[in-house]
Amino acid sequence: MILELKSDVAIGYHEKFTGRRSAGIVTLSSRLQTRAKRRRCETKPMGSGPDEGWLLWRKRVMRRLGHFSVVQNKAKRSQCGVAPARVLLVGMVTLLMATAGPARAVQMEKTEIDLTVDPNGESMTAQVRLHVTENVGNQQLVCTFLKPTRMDYCREAASGRNVSYTFELTGSLQNGIYQFTMNLARLGRECTLELGYSYSSKDFYGYALNPTTLDNFSLGQITSQAIHSSHLFYYPYLDGSTGQARLAITVPRGWMGVSAGVLQEQPSVGNQTRFVYDIPYPSGLLPYPFAAFPYVAQEAVYQSRVRVGIYSSVPDANYAREKLEFVTTKLLPFLEGLMGNYPLPNLRIVETFLKEGNIGLATRGLVMLSQKMWFAAAIGESYDSVPALVLIDECGQQWNAYHVRFPNYLAEGLSQYTDELFFEKFVDPNRMATDLAKYRKAYAKIVDRIAQLKPLKDAGRTIEEAAQALGLSVEAVTPYWPYASLGELAISDPRVFPTLYFLKGALALHALRTQIGDEQFFAGFKKLFAVGSNAPVTLDYCRQCFESVHGASLADFFQRWYCEPGLSDN
Repeated sequence: MILELKSDVAIGYHEKFTGRRSAGIVTLSSRLQTRAKRRRCETKPMGSGPDEGWLLWRKRVMRRLGHFSVVQNKAKRSQCGVAPARVLLVGMVTLLMATAGPARAVQMEKTEIDLTVDPNGESMTAQVRLHVTENVGNQQLVCTFLKPTRMDYCREAASGRNVSYTFELTGSLQNGIYQFTMNLARLGRECTLELGYSYSSKDFYGYALNPTTLDNFSLGQITSQAIHSSHLFYYPYLDGSTGQARLAITVPRGWMGVSAGVLQEQPSVGNQTRFVYDIPYPSGLLPYPFAAFPYVAQEAVYQSRVRVGIYSSVPDANYAREKLEFVTTKLLPFLEGLMGNYPLPNLRIVETFLKEGNIGLATRGLVMLSQKMWFAAAIGESYDSVPALVLIDECGQQWNAYHVRFPNYLAEGLSQYTDELFFEKFVDPNRMATDLAKYRKAYAKIVDRIAQLKPLKDAGRTIEEAAQALGLSVEAVTPYWPYASLGELAISDPRVFPTLYFLKGALALHALRTQIGDEQFFAGFKKLFAVGSNAPVTLDYCRQCFESVHGASLADFFQRWYCEPGLSDN
């Protein structure tokens, strides 16, 4: 989702794709990092450019895939708050795919996680049980894991026998993510592993680097005031497509532990309370989330089916109340009318308190909104506001990111167009045409910039030389530089400049709506979500859903819009 367009680049979103839903590594030179650090101290407010007023577009900061780097706070930070020069701009999914290797026989049937958070000591201990099946042939369980500060044990539950393991760094030392391999050679086809470990606040930290503004966004942290994880692999994570979980969070009395799934119990013992969640579904593309804070909760049951809870600080309770009314009276009815019934029993929206930056994101069954920009702000009566938009977009991800796993170029186009449909219905029926015209303009600007850079990069020019030749700053060129040699690509090409599939994806859906008419379009749109799947779906699946209600082939349309470069006029 696009947060903002500064002239022709999406602020808050940039990633070089080299494979399905995976980000390649883009490094910034020491010289450029130094310039960027200076620039960050002088960053202008959003919306300061000539073309930006219409484009404070409602778009979330962090997509579920995590288009960012995850960097542990182990290095000394500059006065501007930017980590030293070797920060990598790496997508989360890259790390997953890099560690995945060939197809695994081993499956994780259930993950039991027992966390005890200590805000005063700024630390957290974890006891984890992994229920493993299909341990044949491979004899190794390879996971992604944020390396703990201290590892106490890794053993088989039944025998108490130690299980050998290794940590292998993925990427640079700074990114802190490891491939964690456990040797299952002596264990049975079905077995349970037990792990005990702990984190200090220093090691339990990650941030997202916005490569255009070079602002950082916290993705998990332990402080004396609040604790959360949206993206950190705080337990051995296999792939998120199978299994279920039980997550217990023990917090000081007066605090709440919040996660996805169904709250089973919350017993208090002494000065602590334990919140136990049963999560009867896979986590999806991100690990199971959690947050701990002295929350107050406001809840409502929507249509006797979905328990909606908003978790906030006491001072922000009025914002929570407004969000609860908006979600249950406007947003869920709209999204269900468009995509079918909400696919989970619970929807939780949680306020988070980040060390740095702002973030709005969807995990499965739980939306996290940082206090500063997304949560502690009024939606307003017009619904044409950033707080409204982030809720529309993140709640919509429960369908188009988790209920059905679309390729990213389809998911983001669906998300973008869903936002436009909401504004068409509740804000201004004429807004759609205005915004889509600007999407075309923004698309053309990006393509033109890449075309300008292509001959310069092909000739071996440096980024500094290319910027000078075009009369631009290095910062203005940086987002496009990794894509310059490629030129304009089809949005289904995994190497495409990502912002293009947000724009073209929405334009494609509107063109399809124009071609087949509202009745068939909305019937086909809803059919996309009729059957949930943990397995990825394809462009052919999308085409067939619309063809089934249209009664004729749409192959030419889908080929032209998704598999060829350029923008069609129809």
